[in-house]
Amino acid sequence: MACTYIVSTRTQAKLIIAIGTRISSGWNSHEINSAAITWGALSAELYSPGKTYFQIPLGLLYGFIAPALLYAMHRLFPGQRIWSYLNMPIIFTFLGGLTFSVNGMWWPGFIIGLSTQWWVRTRKPL
Repeated sequence: MACTYIVSTRTQAKLIIAIGTRISSGWNSHEINSAAITWGALSAELYSPGKTYFQIPLGLLYGFIAPALLYAMHRLFPGQRIWSYLNMPIIFTFLGGLTFSVNGMWWPGFIIGLSTQWWVRTRKPL
């Protein structure tokens, strides 16, 4: 609360502008409010089995299973170093950016993420 108060008092003149600025356009608070409404009041109509957006809560399950499978592969085949080099949260984070970018522009971030992980894991092994 204190940080929000300090930021809002120091930038009050810029925040009052109706069109928004790079300081604050109200987009973040609007996004949080929309998420609160859909996950709270409308969750049964939107995210239940057989409903339109049922895949969204299943994404939580997918996000848990995918790294667990790679961890199991790492434990089953300790001689194959590839399983210890893969960092699935970083890979999935870069893949998740695909929906927010222009078509085809996600490859640089994905390649940077993979190559960075490869470089760090080969030079600083676990």
